[in-house]
Amino acid sequence: MFADDGSDEEILLAAEANRPKKVENWDLFEVLPPDKDSDLDEDRKFYNFTLKTLKLITYIVTFVVVLGASVISKSATVLMTSQLRNKNQSIPYCSSQISGSVEFLSYSTQEERISWVWAIYFAFMLPEAQAFLRGLRLLIFKGQERPTLLQFFLPLLFETLHTIGLALLVYTVLPNLDAVKAAMLTNAMCIIPGILGMLSRGYDAQWVLKNVIDICAILFQISALFVWPLFAPQKSSDNPWILPISALLISCGWWENFVETTSPFFFIQMLGRMKTRLRRTRYFTYTFIPLWKMAVFLLMLVVGTKINEDSWSVAFDRFHDGFNTHNITVEEKRPPIDTSSHPETNSSYLKPGSFYEENIETTVLWTMGIQMLSAYICYIFGKFACRICIQAFSFSFPILLSVPTTLAVLVSLCGLRNDDVCFWDSVLPGYLWWTCPEGEFWNDFFVKEHTWVWVLWLLSQTWITLHIWHPKGLRLARTESVFATPMYNAFMVDQTLALNRRRDEDSLEMDEEEEEIEDEDGNLIDPEAHGGHHDHHETTVRPEDRIPKIYVCATMWHETVDEMIEMLKSIFRLDQDQSARRIARRLFEYNDPGYYEIETNIFFDDAFELSDKDDGDSPVKINAFIRDFIGQIELAAAHVHQEFVKLRPPKKIPTPYGGRLEWTLPGRTKLICHMKDKNKIRHKKRWSQVMYMYYLLGYRLTYRHDLTTERKEVIAENTFLLALDGDIDFQPKAVELLVDLMKKNRNLGAACGRIHPIGSGPMVWYQKFEYAVGHWFQKATEHVFGCVLCSPGCFSLFRAKALMDYNVMKRYTTTATEPIHYVQYDQGEDRWLCTLLLQRGWRVEYSAASDAKTHAPEGFREFYNQRRRWVPSTMANIMDLLLDFKKTVKQNPDISYPYIGYQIFLMVGTILGPGTIFLMLVGAFAVAFKLDQWDSFLYNFIPILLFILVCFFCKSDIQLMVAEVLTTIYALAMVAVVVAMVLQISQDGLVAPSSLFLIIIAASFIIAGIVHPLEFWCLPHGFLYYITIPSMYLLLMIYSLFNLNVVSWGTREGQKTKTKQELEAEQKEMELLQKEAEKNQKKKGLLAGLLPGLGVNKDNKDADGSFEISFAGLFKLMCCVKEKPDEGKDKLDSIALTLMEVQKKIESMEKTVDRQFNFTRRVSIAGSGSGMLDPVLEEELEDAAAQIHTALLANAPGSDNSDSDKPKKSNIKRDDLMNPEWMEEKDLTPFEVDFLSGPEIRFWEAMILKYLVPLDADKRQEKEMAGLLIDLRNKVAFTFLMINAVFVVLLFLLQLEKNSVHVNWPYGAEVNVTYRVNAAEIAVSFEYLELEPIGVAFVGVFGLVLVIQFIGMMIHRMGTFFHIMALTVLEFFNKDTKSIENEDKTIKEGIGLIRKLQKAKRAEAKKEQQKAGRKSQFPGRRKTITNLERTRNQDKPVHDLIRTFSMNFKDPEIRKSSKIFQSEKAKQTFEAMKERRNTVLGRRSSVVERRKSQVGLGQDPIGRSRADSLTISTGSDARPMPPPGRFQKNVSRYSGKPQGEQYEMTERKS
Repeated sequence: MFADDGSDEEILLAAEANRPKKVENWDLFEVLPPDKDSDLDEDRKFYNFTLKTLKLITYIVTFVVVLGASVISKSATVLMTSQLRNKNQSIPYCSSQISGSVEFLSYSTQEERISWVWAIYFAFMLPEAQAFLRGLRLLIFKGQERPTLLQFFLPLLFETLHTIGLALLVYTVLPNLDAVKAAMLTNAMCIIPGILGMLSRGYDAQWVLKNVIDICAILFQISALFVWPLFAPQKSSDNPWILPISALLISCGWWENFVETTSPFFFIQMLGRMKTRLRRTRYFTYTFIPLWKMAVFLLMLVVGTKINEDSWSVAFDRFHDGFNTHNITVEEKRPPIDTSSHPETNSSYLKPGSFYEENIETTVLWTMGIQMLSAYICYIFGKFACRICIQAFSFSFPILLSVPTTLAVLVSLCGLRNDDVCFWDSVLPGYLWWTCPEGEFWNDFFVKEHTWVWVLWLLSQTWITLHIWHPKGLRLARTESVFATPMYNAFMVDQTLALNRRRDEDSLEMDEEEEEIEDEDGNLIDPEAHGGHHDHHETTVRPEDRIPKIYVCATMWHETVDEMIEMLKSIFRLDQDQSARRIARRLFEYNDPGYYEIETNIFFDDAFELSDKDDGDSPVKINAFIRDFIGQIELAAAHVHQEFVKLRPPKKIPTPYGGRLEWTLPGRTKLICHMKDKNKIRHKKRWSQVMYMYYLLGYRLTYRHDLTTERKEVIAENTFLLALDGDIDFQPKAVELLVDLMKKNRNLGAACGRIHPIGSGPMVWYQKFEYAVGHWFQKATEHVFGCVLCSPGCFSLFRAKALMDYNVMKRYTTTATEPIHYVQYDQGEDRWLCTLLLQRGWRVEYSAASDAKTHAPEGFREFYNQRRRWVPSTMANIMDLLLDFKKTVKQNPDISYPYIGYQIFLMVGTILGPGTIFLMLVGAFAVAFKLDQWDSFLYNFIPILLFILVCFFCKSDIQLMVAEVLTTIYALAMVAVVVAMVLQISQDGLVAPSSLFLIIIAASFIIAGIVHPLEFWCLPHGFLYYITIPSMYLLLMIYSLFNLNVVSWGTREGQKTKTKQELEAEQKEMELLQKEAEKNQKKKGLLAGLLPGLGVNKDNKDADGSFEISFAGLFKLMCCVKEKPDEGKDKLDSIALTLMEVQKKIESMEKTVDRQFNFTRRVSIAGSGSGMLDPVLEEELEDAAAQIHTALLANAPGSDNSDSDKPKKSNIKRDDLMNPEWMEEKDLTPFEVDFLSGPEIRFWEAMILKYLVPLDADKRQEKEMAGLLIDLRNKVAFTFLMINAVFVVLLFLLQLEKNSVHVNWPYGAEVNVTYRVNAAEIAVSFEYLELEPIGVAFVGVFGLVLVIQFIGMMIHRMGTFFHIMALTVLEFFNKDTKSIENEDKTIKEGIGLIRKLQKAKRAEAKKEQQKAGRKSQFPGRRKTITNLERTRNQDKPVHDLIRTFSMNFKDPEIRKSSKIFQSEKAKQTFEAMKERRNTVLGRRSSVVERRKSQVGLGQDPIGRSRADSLTISTGSDARPMPPPGRFQKNVSRYSGKPQGEQYEMTERKS
């Protein structure tokens, strides 16, 4: 699909001779290269430093939070289970009120234990409730496939077992263990995952060793089931048999992550296939499983209570008492006394004294809350670390340290508590502490209690979860790609994160969704029923098919030179970035995850104009915009490369649609300019998009017969179209971010970036704020809660597979036949394309980090005309989506009914927006100018009514002029409104509705600006945005809807070039109109002569006048009489002018001859030759004579005057696919000529005939359609006016009747105190602000939408932060992951070094520049002549980045003198690359030697015998095919019919 990039430099330099290399002695002067491209990402040092600092902080903070939260969660869990200890167990009690050396012990009461039982249950409920809500949200908002019974009950079974085991652990096992043992035991929950992982292991070179370690790890885990029950001392209340059952059941919860289809065992294979199917029904199943788990855990709570308390009912009977104040039993600790040796000791002394102390009722709630919050934070930050690719240091490492750190904390706390029983009494009450181990820690606990075996459990868990150290996932992977099951285990969050972290995330995106096959009725067919489908897929798809292939598709028309340069700079940046990545991949064999391939296609609308001469069938030439494009392409390259760039001359290719120019850029990517002739192919942007979709996706993908269906499927999924406008400016990283989104979600059909308007003037300032607010709130909310409705065509990435889907590309070719089609299809083609994608179930997303700049309209009229297109098309497409919402919701899992409701609210707000603004103006004018409500109403109604009438009856220019005047008036009035509003706020207070509303909106904008720091300076333009609200939301809406019948583009219109057919049609039409006018003049009779200008000159043949007055032919008055032009005299004048031009040419040539003759005499008599004229001068004389002859013939008597201005036709026979006239233009002469292949010509001819035939200008049909458009305009405008009129009248009358119908505002009431003298009493009354109810409801809905948008913005902003952090690389932290080892670490560093070496100049050249003093800041020291002489002798080669890199990579002088290698990191990277390159060359040499040996044995390099090798037929000859190399395609010139394609083969160099 993309051009081959071989290493043969002959391919790149073949046409270099076409460009003159010699520099004339008088033309040595140069212009310095352009300034450095300030937009380059690597030059934004402060920004990059800030990102790296944030990434470093993110590493450290995430590590600390994950470790700290896991330790706190586990410690809190053990603390809660310690309170369920047996009622006979006690802990030392601290009482600060009792003095002395008496020690006390506290015993838990039943009420206390019941409170902790329920606290544990509530802690378990939190993640389950979150899983339920997440599943319910996805089920409602996105829709989920329903599972089969087996797919539902299998995970239900495993989750039930897991829940039973967990309840047994926390209610019966852990309460009977001390805190240290309880923490240790959590490392022994991996038995089932260890067994399944061993059985799922595929065969490899280290299979035996790995299985031996697996067996040891499983044995270590099993030891936990029996070491303490068998060898540790037991109490009478212990139930040792519960521990092994609990551990086995808990480990069942992570079965899904450890079964694979690659297992040699059938049962494991079956579970692996089931796991794959479960992914599509995950959230439907897990909407119900959490509810079931909560019910099972509640049942186990009752069972545990029965075991511990000998009664199950106390769990409910004592629930209320447990969470209220109750007593804690405290007893005095008496030392043991031998009564036989001390008989005087009485029984009262032996009985310890006891008392009761009230508990602190909030302690349970605080402990439960800390446990729940810490577990959730640990889960969130752990997932965050995995998503932004900092897993090894900030996820795996803290998970490994979690239990050891917890043990260290618990041992330290227990030691401090033993030394001081009142330690930490300010944090925990005296009766609340962990159950600490007894005796000396190392001797009594670590050895006698056999707790040393915990080290084996930790090691075995580390081996079983070894996959967490080798992350393979994508950046910003979804939760489903990070974890096998939703949410986490509340009591063992660190084990959950490790065991639930996916092992197969690298292949998850490949098989996450099985291929959906539809039958004839559109029903899905199970792929499993079609055996062999996946096997065939695995054997035919190649790795290169999954490489992202990006077709850059730009549509251009009448862009300015500056706009062209900006777009071309972006293309050259992409070319440079891709070249560096290709060098890293091809020369160093680095597996760069960000590698992509690109090809640029630019489609120029209306690229030709009529030629001055009539030459057969090709009277066209390229227009001025194409000439500007050709002239600026090298200048744009110089901006990017910071030096003058010489490109290889492009190929010029005639095509059925016009022509094509094809460049090879410095990075060896292709830039193809398709020049459209509107006489041959349909013009305008939508048809250019249809053109490149069918060409790139139809002809160059689906039409290929060398690809299997499976390969085409994969290629289509990984092929993207980057749609651009001709004035866009972006960086390669912006494209990389969009590709990341595509990789993350296979259902993503389109993705757009953040568009920044650039330009100067108030209109651009307004648009900067408007774009910022629209992206911050609207697009972010659409992305979070549904789908983005419009991916703008100026900078968007589309997936080829989505565009090729049913009802998308095919329907996009629909020709507008109804009035609404012109509005929906042609006025907003990008929005309509997204609507088609959404209706087919594809998702559209927005990336705020992917920045692009576009030129915005700088004039008021251009802006209004642009929005005149956008407003109706936006409303039409959204209405199309809303009217068919049921089908869309059913088809698209990302669009839900609540999201449809949100869009309905927005649509209602858009329709009622003008009425709302009108009422706002009425109220604001009344307050600002102290007007009555009716007066304010009239003052606003009259200009609006006037503007409506102007829009209805007047032309567009008058409408825009009135809009400008009204905009200015309203802007000045709004300034007064702002002042009045500030005064009103000071009077009403901050709690008034208007004050609150304004403060909330302003605060939301300020917060949005703070969380978008790079765009914060858009906020000052908000004042301009505010004072132009009446214009932009009232006048603009009226102008747009009342000009609904105008379907012109409105911007960049320029002067249209007319075709030859259009000119002939106009001439005939003028002749007919003239004849009709003459007939009508004769029919007007007597009265017609009374009016000026309507008289007919019948008598005077030699005189003419400006106007005439006649009376029935009796007399005639002629004013401003002038002589009637004589045709013969005109002819003589024309001949005289021609003779004068010829005379001037002859005089000029004579002077040139004299100078030439004198010069040759001074030099040498022999050098003058024969004394004849220069051939050029002879040709000019011949041309002059021909002009005289032509002029005389054209003006001779009897000649046809209609052809007098036409030059003589050339005898050259033109063929538009062979030698069109435009290919012989002077600007295109140096370019190499090439031709299309026969199949491509047939494709274009068929495609144009079916979809892109130019639309015939049928005046009758156009007139009829114009009438229909006017009817549509009238209907829409009338409906719009009536809706807003009813809304305005209703609210205005309710506002006037607030005393009768109102709602009291409860805050900020005015207090009136009245003293009644007669009654001698004081009356106090409250005066509330009265609000009309409909307005309150409308503002409430608007406020709700604002809150939703604010929440959506914050959520999306977090996602953007994750994305930026995922792309930011810190080399130090990358050393600890296997995925970025020493060789892989240099991928990112190496690509950066490659980019610098591609730009580096040779050391010798720099030394010469320094010697010449070219860059000296003192003009007097510059050696100007030396520089000019060096320029004259310098031969500039074609700029080639790969060749430049190769030369600089081998040049030792560069490494010594260049600033590139000043840092040690650059030197280390270079040495690593050098070593890698030697390794690659050595491996390739061995492959070549092996192939040579195979050839020597009578086989070709792929193992076949020579007799079986293929042959190539060329005509009647047949010869054996050489060894596999690269085909170079040579296509015969097209003559009549396409000839057969012939191929030559060139050997690829190693």
